[in-house]
Amino acid sequence: MALKDTQRLRIIVIDKDVFQGIQASHLCSFAKNHCLVLSQHLLYECLTATYDGRQHLMQRFEDTISAGAYIGPLVRGMLQKEGNSLQPYGFLPDLAMTSEMRRAIHKNRIRYDRGVVAGLEQREKESGEFLLDLTRSAASYVEQKNPRGAEVARKYQGSRLERLKVFLEFVDTVDMHEVACQQMGHLTHSPEDFCLSPEWVSWQYLRLITVLTFEYGMHSQKGTNMRPPRAHHDVLDVEYVVLLSRADGILTRDKKLVTPLAQAAFPEKDVFFSLDEVPDEYLCHWS
Repeated sequence: MALKDTQRLRIIVIDKDVFQGIQASHLCSFAKNHCLVLSQHLLYECLTATYDGRQHLMQRFEDTISAGAYIGPLVRGMLQKEGNSLQPYGFLPDLAMTSEMRRAIHKNRIRYDRGVVAGLEQREKESGEFLLDLTRSAASYVEQKNPRGAEVARKYQGSRLERLKVFLEFVDTVDMHEVACQQMGHLTHSPEDFCLSPEWVSWQYLRLITVLTFEYGMHSQKGTNMRPPRAHHDVLDVEYVVLLSRADGILTRDKKLVTPLAQAAFPEKDVFFSLDEVPDEYLCHWS
């Protein structure tokens, strides 16, 4: 597939709320005619559901991949790849992993025993801890650079969407390359050549998690502490929004965090709540 062909594609990512809430046949029909990306984080969420739910969700995941959907990366892997290559992350769908899974499905060789699930849980836990630690340290560094700006932003009492916009305005005055050198320099042998502009996923991730921490900081002033389980969940939900930096639209029903954060961070991109809302320009017939 030549690059000029992929540039015509409109890529759309989907979160778990929409994935499990849409009729499976409709989802598969959609995947046949759209460049739909199911992230590895979504795969993890399916595999770690209750046993009955796991069977149902994994069958749906396999059917959707077989119908034409693509697997997308974990954000941690995207950051590490940028650190190794010293280039912005490229095409979002993981074509190699998608082909491998399709072959395994076709040969009925997919297995999700306890060992596989436990291994995925461990990797996801490590990834979540890595990202959560990065969230705290990066936000702390940004606040040290401009503590008064963060204080002003936290006092904004409008809707969450409008508040996140204010936070982003503040965060976007900060040089994320400098933040990346301080907080993610260990991911690369050449920090000075890493995370150089908003074209990098690492840049977008840093700005989004810093905004999330400011949001927690505002609530902590009201007596609501940043509880690790909730923070861990939200940091992982931000993964869907980070993927939007490499896509054109997102399918989500999460109106608490994913929707307002996506709308605030990427106002030029599309947020859909159902398949029916996706316009014809997203048709690609590539699959």
